[in-house]
Order: sequence, then C-alpha cells, then structure tokens
Amino acid sequence: MEKDSKKHTLKSVIEHRVLVTHNDSIRHWNNDHGIQRIDDQNYDYMLSYAINEFDTEKNYIDVHSLQFTPQSFEKIINILEKHNFINFILDKIYHTKKNQNEFTAILRKKN
Repeated sequence: MEKDSKKHTLKSVIEHRVLVTHNDSIRHWNNDHGIQRIDDQNYDYMLSYAINEFDTEKNYIDVHSLQFTPQSFEKIINILEKHNFINFILDKIYHTKKNQNEFTAILRKKN
C-alpha cells in the first residue's frame, strides 16, 4: 500500500483478486492449493472485476499487497541491510510450522 494511502494500489487488488486461491493452511500443507481463479477463459472477466472494484470502491479494499516466504523475506532484508536502506539485521527466522501459514522473523537494530 502506498504511504498515507487508504486504498491499495490497482496492482495489489488485481493480484489478490486474480491470483489468490484459499487460505486454509492444512490444505496447502497437503498440497491442495485450490483452483486458480484465472485461466484463458475468464481472464477478461477477472481483470474487469478487479479494475471495477478498484475504480468504484470508495472504502478500504481488504487485500494483501505483500506476500513472503521465509526465504524471500530473508533475501530482501539482507539486500536492504547491505545497501543501508534499513538499520536492522535479521537475527533469526522461525520457519513456518506444519499446518500453519505464517513464519516469524526477529530483526535486531544495527549498532
């Protein structure tokens, strides 16, 4: 989400509405990722739906604009720290526990 914005970007709305399947962590761990909502037959419909929602919805649209795996998060934090964009280092990552969908990261302020 853009700084000081009450709405996500159009990109985030499209990605969330078109690419997200379900949020059942046990199903994901059992390799059941659900049915993707987009294919060649419904691409135009899904894209139009997301754009229309973005254009007409005056209130906050509940979508996730950032998604990370423990590996992608670690890589991004390390790059940001290396180039002095942040004043933190990654102290520890606790990988996602089985049948759950979140991981924990501990950042430590650089001296």
